[in-house]
Amino acid sequence: LIERSWDRSKELIIFDELHKLKNWKSWLKGIYDTEKAPPFIIVTGSAKLDTYRKVGDSLAGRFFQF
Repeated sequence: LIERSWDRSKELIIFDELHKLKNWKSWLKGIYDTEKAPPFIIVTGSAKLDTYRKVGDSLAGRFFQF
């Protein structure tokens, strides 16, 4: 994904299989850290959440499991 490839006027952005992108968590965090009004973001994928917990990055407050 490149910076100009998503419409910043949207209130909701849904990413599917984003975990396949290298450094996806840093990229996603960067959106919230740099945007004046970050959109609501939903990330879906086929990987188990336990996989992300094992890599040492806390997802506390950033995910809801359904």
